[in-house]
Amino acid sequence: AFTTANGTIGVVIQTTRGGGTGMNLYIVKSSDDGVSWTTPQPIDISDSGISQEICSGSTKARNGTILLYGQELSGSWYSYIYKSTDNGESWSKNLVSAGWHGTVFIDSNYNFYVINQIGTTLWITNSTNGGETWSSSEQITTDQSEYPCSLIDSQGGLWLTFQGNRDGDEDIYYNYFMDYDLLFNRFRYQFSYEHSFKNPQYFNINDTGFIYVSDRFSHTIKIFNPQGEYIKSFGSYGTGNGQFNEPGKIVFNSTGYIFIADRLNYRIQVFDMNGNYIYQWGQIQLTGDDPNTLAINEELGRIYVSDYFDSSICIYDLNGNYLSTFGEYGSGDGQ
Repeated sequence: AFTTANGTIGVVIQTTRGGGTGMNLYIVKSSDDGVSWTTPQPIDISDSGISQEICSGSTKARNGTILLYGQELSGSWYSYIYKSTDNGESWSKNLVSAGWHGTVFIDSNYNFYVINQIGTTLWITNSTNGGETWSSSEQITTDQSEYPCSLIDSQGGLWLTFQGNRDGDEDIYYNYFMDYDLLFNRFRYQFSYEHSFKNPQYFNINDTGFIYVSDRFSHTIKIFNPQGEYIKSFGSYGTGNGQFNEPGKIVFNSTGYIFIADRLNYRIQVFDMNGNYIYQWGQIQLTGDDPNTLAINEELGRIYVSDYFDSSICIYDLNGNYLSTFGEYGSGDGQ
């Protein structure tokens, strides 16, 4: 999913193509907070017979451009960028490199970056001309590393989270910082807090560069400074104020509050930047379901929460007052 500068919500959908030859891609959009949706329009940019797939969470929108990271199988797996500069009305496709399981990013200077998996290590490539041409891929990990799952911008570089295997320890999660100026030479620094991470799901970076990580199975939020040094954790397993049952997405507002999706407690909790509990909401509307992710649009005065098992989106005002819900399970328009 993505949002554009004018507030339009877009969702890219993929469905299995007949004959098992890959996926068909469609886009739906809403300009009224999800009350109504356009008819699904095909993204018709795949060569006939090529297996095509868009990786989950690999959509980025910036300055009117929408990017999708896709992978196609034609003898071997290849990474492609699907690009639209007119809010999804038309699309172009550019070959990036070999590889798969990737993620994409657009920086503030309109440079494109792709990190994907080749073999059992991660590689990076970039484009400075809108995706028309790409640099040669550079290897950025040497230990077994897979599934790059998050790539975001912060203070002159990129933070990358991926799953790794080092010294026989499987399912360890690592975070790397890559300085823009040194991107294709070396890492400025790296960190892992591997003995305490138990399936980190999301992370975000505040305006001062501090990193907040939701660690799903330790039921905590971990805070690191801009140099990747561990500062503190807050939260524990439970249902009380400030406790979690599998925390999910983390977002910040402009007044210094942290909003955290407390998934299996079916609520949103709000904290200050030090992890002190402020308030919560959501149990009435979300009971029995899974508020996995959320987004804030302060200009429109709305907070959107995805209710996973209910197949719906709940809308709140900025104070957490419930406004409406849209969507339901199914494959029809608006479902």
